[in-house]
Amino acid sequence: MKSYSFFKFFKKYILYHRQWFYFILISFRIINSLLIKTTFNPDEYWQSLEVAYQIVFGYGFLTWEWDHCIALRSIIYPLLFALIYKIFNIINISNTIFIIYIPRLFQAFFASLTDIGTAKFTFLLTSKLKIKIFEIPPTIYNMDLIALSLNIFNWFNFFCLCRTYSQTLECCLNIWSMYFLLLSILPEKNLNINKNEFFALILSSISVLIRHSSVIFWFLIFSFYSIHIILRYSYYRFYYFLLKSFIIVLISIIIMISTDWWFYGKFVLPMINFFNFNLLGNPGAFFGHNSWYYYFLECPISLLLSYIPFFILGLYCILFNQNKKLKFIPEFQVILLSILLVIILLSFSSHKEYRFILPYFPFLIVTTTIGIYYCINHYFSKKYNYSYIRIIILIIIIFQLIPAIYFSLLHQRGGESVIKVILSLPNIYNSSIFFISQCHMYPFYSYIYKPIPMGFFDCSPPINNVQNWNSHLWYSNNITNFLDSVFISSHFNQFNYSNCISPYIIPKLSKKNIYTGWFHNEIITIENVNDSCLNYRFLKKICGPFPTYFIVHSSFINDIKNWLNLNNYIQLGQPIFDSIITETPKGYITYSYYYIYKKK
Repeated sequence: MKSYSFFKFFKKYILYHRQWFYFILISFRIINSLLIKTTFNPDEYWQSLEVAYQIVFGYGFLTWEWDHCIALRSIIYPLLFALIYKIFNIINISNTIFIIYIPRLFQAFFASLTDIGTAKFTFLLTSKLKIKIFEIPPTIYNMDLIALSLNIFNWFNFFCLCRTYSQTLECCLNIWSMYFLLLSILPEKNLNINKNEFFALILSSISVLIRHSSVIFWFLIFSFYSIHIILRYSYYRFYYFLLKSFIIVLISIIIMISTDWWFYGKFVLPMINFFNFNLLGNPGAFFGHNSWYYYFLECPISLLLSYIPFFILGLYCILFNQNKKLKFIPEFQVILLSILLVIILLSFSSHKEYRFILPYFPFLIVTTTIGIYYCINHYFSKKYNYSYIRIIILIIIIFQLIPAIYFSLLHQRGGESVIKVILSLPNIYNSSIFFISQCHMYPFYSYIYKPIPMGFFDCSPPINNVQNWNSHLWYSNNITNFLDSVFISSHFNQFNYSNCISPYIIPKLSKKNIYTGWFHNEIITIENVNDSCLNYRFLKKICGPFPTYFIVHSSFINDIKNWLNLNNYIQLGQPIFDSIITETPKGYITYSYYYIYKKK
C-alpha cells in the first residue's frame, strides 16, 4: 500500500535520523512563520515587540498596561526581543524586512520545540505499553508520530504558534517541563530522577516568569507531584524536593522583582496587579464579555475543528474506559484535572480569548491522539478498506487547512500590509504618519524602525466615564468636527503644545525616557496606584499639526473622504485589503480596507 510505503520511508529515513527530522521540523515552522501575513491580536506587537523597541531605542508607545501607575505586565518576556534589537543596534543592521521577520523566526524555533515536546511527551506517556496503532506492520504507526502530525496540521497552531505572544513560549515551556516531570514519575525510563525534577522546576519557573498566570497550573501540578513523592518514597524525599523548589522559586522571585523594578523605576508586583485586574476587576467591561462556558464549548470546538470527535473519544477513554491496557492514564488524568481547575478559574474572568488556552493546547492534542488510538483499535480492523481511512484523513486535513490559510493569509492582513507599503514610500523617514482606525491593529516602531512622528487615537480604558480618544472617533456625532479640533495647520517644529498634548509620538533619543509611553514622552508623577491614574491620558486636550500621511480604515473613509480632500490630501494607490469580515466597536463590516492619503 502507498500509505504503508510512505510511513515506512518516513520512519526509517526521517524519524529515526534525528538530525534530518529536527531539520525538517524547524524548516516547516520557519516557512510557517514567513507565511503569516495577518494580525491576530494587538498583543503580538504591543506586549512584546513595541515594548522591547522602547527599551532599546528609548522612544515609542507603551500601552496603558505598562504605565508605571498600573504595572500589569512583567518586563521579562519583552526583554528577550530587546536582546535581539540590541544586537541589531550594535552590529548596525537596518534592513527593515530582516528586522520584521527575525522575531517570528525566533518564535518559530520555539514552535518546533513545542512540536517535538508534544511528540516526546506522548511517546513517554504511552511507550511503556509499546502501543502500536496498526498491526500491519507493528513498527510503523506509533503514538508519537500521530501526536506530531496532529500538532503540525492543526490550524490554530499554524496560525498562532509562531506569533510573538508570551503564551506561545509558555506553551513550549509547559510541555517540556511536563515531559521532564513525567520522566521523574516513571523512573524506569530514566533513573536520574533528581536531574529530571530540576529541569521540570527550572522550566516551569521560567514559564511563570514569562507569564505569571501559569503559577496556578504549576502550583496544582507540583502539589499532586508532592503527594506522589510522599506516597511512593518518603517524607525525607519530599523535604529534599521542597528544598529544591524553594531555592528555585526564591531565585525566580528575585529575578522578577529586580527586572520589573529596573523597568518601572520602583518596587512593583505585576503578578498581583494582574490577578487583581483580571479576577477581582471587570476587564470585560472594556475588552468585551464572553459566556461562562466559552472555554468549555466554543474554544475546543473552534480550535480543534475536525479533531473534535477524536478529542471526545480521548476524554471518554481517559475518564470512563476500564481497559487495563490504558493503565498509563492516571498520570495524564492529573494533568487534565489541573487544566480543568485552571480553566474554571479563568472562566470567572469576563474577558476570555482563544489564545489563553494555548499554553495547555498540547495536552488537548495528546487527548486527541489517545482518542485516535481508541477509535482505530475499536472500529477499524486489518480487513478494513484503507481507502476509507485515507478519505477520512484527507477530510480531517482539509478542514484544518482551510482556516489555517484563511486566517494566516487573508483575515486582518491590512495592518502589516499597510506598514510594508509605507516603508516603500519615498522619503518616508522625513515624514509623519497618523492612523485613523481601530487601536493597535498594526505594528508600529518595531516595523518602521526609524524615529519619525507617528500617532493614533489612544484607546486606554475609560476611567470614571471619561471617553478615551478612540471612542471619540467611533461615537462622535460629527467625526470631521472632532478631527478639526485635533489637527491644526502648522509645521511640526513650530507647533506650540502648551495647551494640549500631542497626538503623535515625537521621538526623543534620550535614555531617561525609557519608562514613559504616553504621547510627547512626558513623565507624569502619580502617587496612588489605581485605575484613575490613567485620567491624564484623557483630561487634557490633544492637538497637533497635520501629518504627511493619513492611514484610514474603511470604517471611516465615507465620513472623512471630503474632509481629507478639503485639507489637500490625495489617495495614494489602491486600497489595501484588510479582511472579508471585520469586527468593530459598532458591529461587523464586510470587505474592509486601509487607505493611504498623502498631503499635497
